[in-house]
Amino acid sequence: MPGETSVRNQNTSVAVAKTASTEKARQNSVSLLETDDYVCVEPSTPLGKAIEIMKQDEGGCAIVCTKDRSVVGIFTERDLLMKVVGQQVDPNAPVSEWMSPVVATLSPEATVGEGGHVLTVDRPRFVT
Repeated sequence: MPGETSVRNQNTSVAVAKTASTEKARQNSVSLLETDDYVCVEPSTPLGKAIEIMKQDEGGCAIVCTKDRSVVGIFTERDLLMKVVGQQVDPNAPVSEWMSPVVATLSPEATVGEGGHVLTVDRPRFVT
């Protein structure tokens, strides 16, 4: 059919329709998806305070940002479980000691399609 491509995955053929609206959505700027529903803490924020902030927010993570709001990392529930729980840690030590420093980021000018590409190729757990 016109506008469809065939995708093969493990001997299964699936028709994927590429409509004008899907193509337009992929070209939209990620800034259209902007949200104010996130938590940002500084790298020097005490671990205990970062955890309390995360508990009040329902996002499951705290984005670690510098004073100028540049993203330097992310502290997730997974980081908490894998790096903190069951360990002897100082709750006053900076959250930067337990954050995941590598975060995939997109500029506000990036397209939704570019964001999708980052998710499928680089496979990060989070994109900011």
